[in-house]
Amino acid sequence: MSRAAKHAEIPLDARAFSLLCLTVAVVLALHAPHLPWWLSAVLAPVLAWRWWQRHQHPGRVPVWLKLPLLGALALAIIAYYGSLFGRAPGTALAVGLLVLKMLESERQRDARVGVGFACFALMTALLFDQGMVVTAVVVLGLLPALATLRALEPAQPRSRGLPRELLPGLSLLGVALPLALLAFVFVPRLSSPLWGAPNAHEERTGLSDRMTPAGFTQLLTDDRPAMRVSFGGPPPPPDLRYFRAYVMAYYDGTSWQYHDVANQHPATIEVARSIHYRISLEPSHQRVLPTLDVPVDVPAGAHMRHDHVVMADKPVNDPLSYSGTSATRYHLEPQLGRITSAGCNCPMGSTRAPWR
Repeated sequence: MSRAAKHAEIPLDARAFSLLCLTVAVVLALHAPHLPWWLSAVLAPVLAWRWWQRHQHPGRVPVWLKLPLLGALALAIIAYYGSLFGRAPGTALAVGLLVLKMLESERQRDARVGVGFACFALMTALLFDQGMVVTAVVVLGLLPALATLRALEPAQPRSRGLPRELLPGLSLLGVALPLALLAFVFVPRLSSPLWGAPNAHEERTGLSDRMTPAGFTQLLTDDRPAMRVSFGGPPPPPDLRYFRAYVMAYYDGTSWQYHDVANQHPATIEVARSIHYRISLEPSHQRVLPTLDVPVDVPAGAHMRHDHVVMADKPVNDPLSYSGTSATRYHLEPQLGRITSAGCNCPMGSTRAPWR
């Protein structure tokens, strides 16, 4: 057996295991602000119990206890996020697996794997925020990881107290700091994150029932196809190719938003010319179905609201194809009804809307 293999099979002493637990605790604390509160409330006691149990009775936790915890972690994340994939659920799963890894960490090889996993989990905090404060906290979070690796070296003398354990790692970070500052000043920075995950506060193009004009300065362009349209004859001219999704008629001072008028039938329409078309809509995970201009009918499994917005009965989570007929020349609410003067409450007569 090689020397490296022999070192991998050496049991962890109490000092190295405590430093490893501290490394995982730092990762959990750093991710706590964007993890579900209940997940942090469960993982923290599990980690504390494992530290106490390891000092009382060294040995791996039985499989019959680890497997249910692993299954419960995956099911809880799926129930909360709806998936295991993505920035938030993937990070929650990684942190949970890191804590559960402690239940079987007994050898030096386990500790090295745990430190590598912990460093990866530390870096994932930058997916949520790349500010200077978070970056500094991530850098300081490397100190217990470096101290754990140093404690695994057989030639290293046993230090007294936690500060002395962290001091060598702090010296290494101090030496690397000038190089990091030099790179920050002179190395060009990308306009978007290298890993393709945008900031949580940035807006994207696409369908939404709310629009904030001030957010246009941080708008990310999503060039994926939203839908494909085919017409029964020649396509209409460009000025008639406007599609209706959300009609945002309410403004709160900062944003326009959609608000349906409940218990009202669609506004009456007098059609002079119409056009038939078919839409292949990509999954939008919303209920709104885009239609050309003013629709006069609705596809199966959908209904029309007062402002002629067509809503599906359930969110569009899979590609959907539907046909539609829309008016291109029409009277919308041709009879506007009587207008009442607020001052004398006198009927002013009815009016007819112009052709559009």
